[in-house]
Amino acid sequence: IRLSSGDFALATLNGGLVIMDPHGRLKYIFDKTYGLQDDKVHYVFEDIR
Repeated sequence: IRLSSGDFALATLNGGLVIMDPHGRLKYIFDKTYGLQDDKVHYVFEDIR
């Protein structure tokens, strides 16, 4: 999904959550080593708060 910052959040089935900038450059990877319970991310949404 496109975030309000302009970045993109991508759910993956084996790579956690990936955040990319508008140019497609990797910014962050949130996965099991970062603290997620599992590397499978099925849904992504941005909280409006």
